Amino acid sequence: YVRLTLTFQRRLAAGEVGHITVLAPTTTKVLCQQFSELSGGGSLSAKLPANASYGTYGTHSCQFQNTLTLHLDTSKPIEVGSYVLQVVVLNPGLRASRDLWIVKLHKPDVQGAVTSTSSTAVTTTIAAGASTNASSANGSSEAAAPEDGFDTAFPSGSLVNSTSAFVDWRSTKAALAIQASGYGISTPFAGQQLTSVAVSRGCRLSPRPLASFLC
Repeated sequence: YVRLTLTFQRRLAAGEVGHITVLAPTTTKVLCQQFSELSGGGSLSAKLPANASYGTYGTHSCQFQNTLTLHLDTSKPIEVGSYVLQVVVLNPGLRASRDLWIVKLHKPDVQGAVTSTSSTAVTTTIAAGASTNASSANGSSEAAAPEDGFDTAFPSGSLVNSTSAFVDWRSTKAALAIQASGYGISTPFAGQQLTSVAVSRGCRLSPRPLASFLC
């Protein structure tokens, strides 16, 4: 396992950070279900304010085999202090070319609107009582006078589509990224070396006559 200690020297207001992602080297496999936070010896008051109903494993998710994301409760602040995260991993067979561990802080998820414009010969309603009629035959267009004072900001013959999009930590750039040197590949466990026993003390090389045991 790998233990990461995150230290915050100032209080972060509620809603300032929504997710914390730990990015391991590419040759490392994270055992997502065995992640735990050891802050304050496991005391709930000393831990990061996690959201237990967001991730695949409650408080956290693993998007890739070498990543782990802790989801925070955006209604609570992050207090000043140190927080210990324990990430259980499999020892890689090869050392990664970029042996780095990266911690990323992401903003909370947002519900946004995406507007797209396509040039097609259609009728687009701009506002109540105002429409733009485009003709695909000769390219000419006629615009009716708006009744409510709104003016069109799009060219004649364009179709404006406005859709709602959910933006989360998977598709946004991290607000802050910190990297540290990796741990390389550890050597296999080696126990105490045992002293060999002489063969003459463990067994007899030649049988003894039965009469010698009866005497």
